[in-house]
Amino acid sequence: MSKPINLSYISKFINPESNEYLFDLTIYLNDNKNSLKKFKKITTNKFVKLVDFNDNIEFKKINKFDIKVKNIISSQNYLFENTFINTSDTSISENSSEDNVDDNFKTFKNDDMYIEFEKNKNNFTQTICYLTAIDNNRIFVTPPNY
Repeated sequence: MSKPINLSYISKFINPESNEYLFDLTIYLNDNKNSLKKFKKITTNKFVKLVDFNDNIEFKKINKFDIKVKNIISSQNYLFENTFINTSDTSISENSSEDNVDDNFKTFKNDDMYIEFEKNKNNFTQTICYLTAIDNNRIFVTPPNY
C-alpha cells in the first residue's frame, strides 16, 4: 500500500509565472487597392505599441480595424473590431465608445481593451493597445471532499 500524499505542503493554487500575449492588429485602408496591413507582436505585457510612425500608415486612410489578443498560456481570446469613424461623423458604434478631443488621435475601448491611434504632423499614425481584461489563468488545487 502506498503512503498518502501530504496535502499541507501543496499550494492552494498554481499561478503561472508570467503570461504571454499575442497581439494581432489588422488595419483596413481606404485607398485605391483597399489594402490592409497586419501587425503582430508577442509580449509579456498587457501594453504594447503595435504601429510606429515609421511604419508609414496614413491616419486619414484608415477605414476600419480589428484586433485579436490571445493569452498564449491560458488560450483566452479577446476580439475588438470597429470602423474608424471620422471626427465629423456623429454616429458611433453601439458596442464600443470613442473619445476624440481633436483630429490628432482617436481612442476606442470596450470591456477588454483600449486602443489609441495617434497622428503626427506628417499624418502618420502610431497605435497603442492596452488589454484591460482580467486573466482567469489560475488552476485551483483542492483535495476532494470525502
